[in-house]
Amino acid sequence: MAAAPAKTPAAAPSNAWVGYVAMVLLAMQFGLQPILYKEFAGEVKNRSVLVIACEVCKLLLSLLTLVSSGALMRVVKAWNFHDSLMASGLPACTYAVQNVLIQIAYQHLPSIVFNLINQTKLLSAALFLYFLMGTRFSLQQCFAMMMLLSAAVLLSLAKDGGADDSAAPAISVELGLVPVLLASLLSGLGSALTQRSMQQHKRDAALVTMELSIYGSLFLMLPAIWSTIVKTPVSESPAANAFANIHKVFEGCDYYTIIPVVSNALGGLLVGTVTKHVGGVLKSFALICGIAFTAFVESYVYGAVLPNEVFIAAGLVAISMAIYSSFPYVKKEAKPKTE
Repeated sequence: MAAAPAKTPAAAPSNAWVGYVAMVLLAMQFGLQPILYKEFAGEVKNRSVLVIACEVCKLLLSLLTLVSSGALMRVVKAWNFHDSLMASGLPACTYAVQNVLIQIAYQHLPSIVFNLINQTKLLSAALFLYFLMGTRFSLQQCFAMMMLLSAAVLLSLAKDGGADDSAAPAISVELGLVPVLLASLLSGLGSALTQRSMQQHKRDAALVTMELSIYGSLFLMLPAIWSTIVKTPVSESPAANAFANIHKVFEGCDYYTIIPVVSNALGGLLVGTVTKHVGGVLKSFALICGIAFTAFVESYVYGAVLPNEVFIAAGLVAISMAIYSSFPYVKKEAKPKTE
């Protein structure tokens, strides 16, 4: 009877390796994304076009993944709206609110303060994983997360080292600090909810990516829908303005604009794969690796001089990753009582 559960751990290493490979690809994609946008979408006037195109591309790639893996019919038969809404609708809502809060906070905080506080979403993800999934972390893993947080702070310092502090907005508690802290908490909550739906409820990563894309797009469209319902004056209606300026929607786009769009969509699929197989905390490791990768690529492509903070941060990321992977939490077994 003791040998029966042995089947579950047997598949774990394979799943973990899928997650680790996806982490490497995600770090590369996340690192290259700003450069791809700068090179191939820098002249695009309407940024909403890029967002919508990315969501459509993400849907198509997710559907293609389900078809190619042969899981489409199985997923369709098992799907129901209630489970979908609870598993993906709530995280999509948190992401939508998070984006609004980030936009508000960014306008009322110096960029360096915003970036530093925004990095706490790593700790937020770990906190919600503990409350929602009972995930525990060893002391070494907690230390590794603090090292990673330090690396993220150093990368933010390196990025904003040349910023003009005199032009930065004054720090606002109500419109700056509170929104960015709430956004950080919502980021952790959304990540933990998504991880729980894929790991505990065994939902397909491509399906979850599709659902998040659909629900997220609906939340993006809510302002335009609301303006139509309440009959906002034509001059103030986003929907009416969009139709009035339809000829300007694709201004600045060309055939090469599809490159960052597809890359961003692939990043969405990789995020789902990493979250499903190795979790949201390691996803944060991959994203911060991507930030460091951006600095190195920009140095190579544009000839930028790398500050010392980037090299220190890269070392911290590598060490923290090694510590986090080498010292997982081990549940202590209760000692049998002796009479």
